[in-house]
Amino acid sequence: MENRNNFFSKVTYTFFLLLIFSGIAQAQITPETYEKAEYFLTNSLQKQVYHLEVIPNWTKDGSSFWHTTYTEDGKRFFQTQVSSGETLDSFDHFAFAADLSKISGETVDPKALPFDRIEIKEDGEIGFEWKNKNWVYKTIERTLQSSPKTTQNNLNSSTSPDEKWRAFTRNFNLFIQDLETGVEIQLSFEGKQDFEYASYYGWSDLIEGEDGVRPFHFTVNWSPDSKKIQTQIVDLRIAEKMYLLDFSKDEKFRPDLLSYYRGSPGDSTVINYIPVIFELETKKETKFSDLTTPHFIGLNLRWEANSEKLIGQYFPRGFKEYSILEIDQNSGAIKKVFTEKSDTHINRENQFQKLTNGQFIINSEKSGWNHLYLFDWETGKLIRQLTSGEFLVKRVLHLDEEKQLLYFEASGKETGRNLYYPHLYQVRLDGSDLKLITPENAYHEIYLSPDKKYLIDNYSTVSQATKSVLRELQTGKILKEISTADISNLLAKGYQSPTPFSAIAKDGKTEIFGIYYLPTDFDDAKSYPVIDYTYSGPHIDITPKPSKPDFLVCNNRCLSWDLLYLLLMD
Repeated sequence: MENRNNFFSKVTYTFFLLLIFSGIAQAQITPETYEKAEYFLTNSLQKQVYHLEVIPNWTKDGSSFWHTTYTEDGKRFFQTQVSSGETLDSFDHFAFAADLSKISGETVDPKALPFDRIEIKEDGEIGFEWKNKNWVYKTIERTLQSSPKTTQNNLNSSTSPDEKWRAFTRNFNLFIQDLETGVEIQLSFEGKQDFEYASYYGWSDLIEGEDGVRPFHFTVNWSPDSKKIQTQIVDLRIAEKMYLLDFSKDEKFRPDLLSYYRGSPGDSTVINYIPVIFELETKKETKFSDLTTPHFIGLNLRWEANSEKLIGQYFPRGFKEYSILEIDQNSGAIKKVFTEKSDTHINRENQFQKLTNGQFIINSEKSGWNHLYLFDWETGKLIRQLTSGEFLVKRVLHLDEEKQLLYFEASGKETGRNLYYPHLYQVRLDGSDLKLITPENAYHEIYLSPDKKYLIDNYSTVSQATKSVLRELQTGKILKEISTADISNLLAKGYQSPTPFSAIAKDGKTEIFGIYYLPTDFDDAKSYPVIDYTYSGPHIDITPKPSKPDFLVCNNRCLSWDLLYLLLMD
């Protein structure tokens, strides 16, 4: 499920109301009924919605972007030129498929090319990966060249920014290798199983057997000058497991034992991360035990450009305190630049941006609404509040220091609209000239261009098809309407858009928002029970808001409503 920011300190409440037949006698379940229900599963449905949205992949110079989508002619790659706003096929898909079939000896369907990503190169060349090879297609000459795919060892090691060193682990300790001489240097010496350097815990890691090996993970954070490494020790010594029995293998009489590390609320027996810094020249190791955090919180640090300090966010367990830290790698001193406390909860998705002039921007809910504030980095003193009012800032998208402009998403500011619709806004760093960039009464999904001059805006509601447009960031002006989603195939199968509704909560004043669905063969002359699907908390809202039919918004975790009906009736 996608995590969303807390809204109005109200409990986020989602209703998926699927109305089903109340008795088996009323149902006429046939093979055709199952086929119809299967049609509405995600893997089938996404191919039936044409031009669902535009997720841009920008070229290096930012002059154009490509996107892929399903059309009446199958999967298609399109390229849009920013200067002209013209959107055309990235290449001739039928000629491309014919050439690829000829070279590979395999039949390639032009309506379902066997890759999802491309690289638009100079002179009309298209790069892609297929069958563990790198390919280049010259669209003018219609020639294809392939080369073996280079295997990068990024998962098991990391090369320094100056490309002179390689960091890796052996026997749970951190090593570096001089890439010119091949000489290896051991940096840590305390590593052992369950006390492992330069690693992390994968949330879905499964271990086979009681004494099985945890999946391998590697992570380091090089300083820009390549002279230091910040990483962490994964401490599993007191962590406890949960267990599963796998009965899925028919050839086995007894199930396989699987386990994974997971703590329940309040448990102290969890995996911990201990931050550590290494200096390559002196081989000095500095542990920061005071910043030890459970793996499900972690500590995200980043190097300053001068490689002397690290900055990052720190949450003690419980999420009732939040700090911005500055760590001096020379002295090991830890400075709390900013700290906020709450008796209840502090949003984990807090974000800050440090300016080059020694100031920083932070979001805070201290006023009762999540807003943006400007502080001085050295003193930690408030300079000014940048946004205010009865609305919620959701995330910062871009800071333009040169023009003194800040771009952010917020919800609830525009009256008469769904309180959860995010809109893009612009405000000056002196707190003036708050401006709405995306005015349409809809849910907006924003993608900025690399040069931050343009944005792709996919806006829709649950009952209005997605419009994908190219906008100018500073003015919000629509330069080009790229596409509009087409759900005519779904409508022909009886699909009905969900209906939005709002209701007053038990406290008699809090308005909550939801949607309800009806089966495709709904009959208002019959009585139906109601299925209430709710997943709520102080930090999320999951009710679908954009026009992505049914479970396309559910990250492949939702069933077709028609199929769910059949399962319940079975």
